[in-house]
Amino acid sequence: MWSENLPDEGDDELDIPPLRERDIVRFQYCLHADANCLAALDRRLDAERVARDQGEELSELSGPTVSAIAIDARRPLPPDSEGGCSDDEEENYWMFVQLKWILHLYDLLLEGDGTVWDRQYCKPPKVWAGW
Repeated sequence: MWSENLPDEGDDELDIPPLRERDIVRFQYCLHADANCLAALDRRLDAERVARDQGEELSELSGPTVSAIAIDARRPLPPDSEGGCSDDEEENYWMFVQLKWILHLYDLLLEGDGTVWDRQYCKPPKVWAGW
């Protein structure tokens, strides 16, 4: 992983903190907001606006759900015999996460022992929702 090549002592000029002060989780787990995520966010915001204009409140369970894609970037995907990745391998390194639960997931990953991803993994098309 590219972050492993950063100097342990850090670099003030490049704004790289020393290893002991780095939040390594942000280099190991990434988020991807694709077009579907952004479109769902627009639909959710529109639904909240309509509900507010009608004097109502949109509950968390009603209206469009917004999900991003969380990616486990700790390990490269092993290639299959043709140089690509098998479907099983590809699906085990990413999952959908409801936006409202992203910080909770990152807290778990930050405090975890390196096995949190495997224990929390939710195979697509299911969406991880903080359980």
